[in-house]
Amino acid sequence: MALCSVLATDGTRYVVIHNFGYPGLDGCHPEAGLVQGTDGALYGTTREGGTHGTGFGGSGTVFKVSTNGTGYLVLHTFTGVGGDGSSPQAGLIQGADGMLCGTTWGGGVGYEGTVFKIGTDGNAFAVLYSFGTGQSWDGGIPRSTLLQLSDGMLYGTTESLGTNGWGTVFKLGTNGLGYTHVYDFDTENGDGYYPASGLVHGLDGALYGVTPRGGLFDWGTVFKVGTNGIGFSVVWDFNGFDNIGVTPARGLMQGRDGALYGATYSGGTYNNGSVFRLNGDGNGCNVSYSFSYAGGDGGHPLSPLLGHDGSLYGSTGLGGASNSGTIFKMSTSGSGQTALHDFAAELTQGRDGALYGPGNVGTHWSAGQFSKLLKLSTNGTDCTVLHTMTTNDGSQTSFPLMQHSDGMLYGATLDGGSNDAGTVFQLATDVTSYTILHSFRTNKTNGRYPEDLLQGRDGQLYGTTSQGGSNGAGTIFKVRPDGYTQIYSFDKTGVNAGPPYGRLSQGHDGGLYGTTLYGGTNRTGAVFR
Repeated sequence: MALCSVLATDGTRYVVIHNFGYPGLDGCHPEAGLVQGTDGALYGTTREGGTHGTGFGGSGTVFKVSTNGTGYLVLHTFTGVGGDGSSPQAGLIQGADGMLCGTTWGGGVGYEGTVFKIGTDGNAFAVLYSFGTGQSWDGGIPRSTLLQLSDGMLYGTTESLGTNGWGTVFKLGTNGLGYTHVYDFDTENGDGYYPASGLVHGLDGALYGVTPRGGLFDWGTVFKVGTNGIGFSVVWDFNGFDNIGVTPARGLMQGRDGALYGATYSGGTYNNGSVFRLNGDGNGCNVSYSFSYAGGDGGHPLSPLLGHDGSLYGSTGLGGASNSGTIFKMSTSGSGQTALHDFAAELTQGRDGALYGPGNVGTHWSAGQFSKLLKLSTNGTDCTVLHTMTTNDGSQTSFPLMQHSDGMLYGATLDGGSNDAGTVFQLATDVTSYTILHSFRTNKTNGRYPEDLLQGRDGQLYGTTSQGGSNGAGTIFKVRPDGYTQIYSFDKTGVNAGPPYGRLSQGHDGGLYGTTLYGGTNRTGAVFR
């Protein structure tokens, strides 16, 4: 398919790299992220579309496109029949042999999903394994991304079926041989079921994972199994009676001490969730912390734990002074728990090590609407209000701040400002200055409602607006202290239709890349340069 390019008023070229959807028959609804191969090309999948199906039907595709927009190629169109699978939903990985490997949620000979591989040139497509091939014992519906270990084998999970009908852990050679059930989950044994999360390769060489349901008390489990299928054990049964919590959230992390750490959504002393510590050999599980809502510590943790510096960091979905969640820090023993701040958006860590972001102090606002710009120390002892937003400054600073190479912080507000259509602002980390670089206008020709900021390699700030522009369908802009320039206005229809959706990125070639939600020839989205 030929590229469609348009020159903006300043000569900047906007290029739709590819339009998804019927009648192009090259796929639609790309759900998984793109992966850049060792050859520099971008690879991805679409859940639907392709030559097999009508309208917006079809069973999905694997595609390739270069970063300059040339060479778009459908590497494979899934048929949904005949054994090659349908509806790929997980991301691709590039194996050690250079081949792309992935899974399909459905299709295959047994209609329960497949594991496949394909060359980066579109050749050598092969179904490595079809689940449900005349028998349900081999598992079905693989949803998680594959993991390749140093032995060259691919490891994964199936959410259902297997010998007992409750899911499996499996391994498979990249040549399609050696399919092995590492383990079949069985509710009669109390070992959990529906393992939908990815596997973790522990420092001891074993595979670890969680099940959200099942176990002796049906509150989920942590399991361990050797890569050779030997030594399966339920490392912990969440029971609902002790203070450790129930329903493990978002998998596990392994600390530098070899212990496993995780969070439960519910349970704990106050039934608001907990952080727990588990020995890798299963000998002992201790609650590190139970969330209580008291003192603003929050409740019901949702995100995975982090612990790069030896402390544990995480977030809660509720609680805190504004009841919109908290960012917390604690030691691995649970001592020193600190709610660093009431905060529901992303944090940015500056070069000085401090955390920066929008938030509130002692004031309840609606989720995503914050009145202050804050600086937080990682020890939780210092929270500085860098700036209190007024109506003219803008409101809804729900995007992460970014620190420019000049040391200043930059951010955007969804609305507010002198024209109530959003702003781009500059802020000094030492609170000596706050400057509105641009106030967006509500008229048709000016963009409004900014949604992203990126520092280009030329030092300029680039971003997108979801509305406005000469066609009212969003814009791409650049801004600097001495001026604002609208680089591109999206159309309402056609191949250049907006609005832009998702974050901008800058490729190795210096071009800006992004996606549109409904644009493209078929109104099902496009990738642009």
